[in-house]
Amino acid sequence: MEKQKKINARLVRWEQKKRMWYYIYLLIGVGICFLIHFTKPYGLDPGKSIFLGAFLGLGIPLLTIFVLSYIHQKILSL
Repeated sequence: MEKQKKINARLVRWEQKKRMWYYIYLLIGVGICFLIHFTKPYGLDPGKSIFLGAFLGLGIPLLTIFVLSYIHQKILSL
């Protein structure tokens, strides 16, 4: 019973702070996009293709949000 209360308390804290964590994860994804953008001479050039630019601009931040929130939930054992 005590374990259930502990899990419920963690779940309540996660639900209260979820928006803040999503925002932090979004900014991490945008930072990854900036790193990819500024390494153009050495790596990917998203300006050559609309699809690649859209994937890098939208896909990476959204993927970062989902992956990092999944990892966060697994660490908290929710």
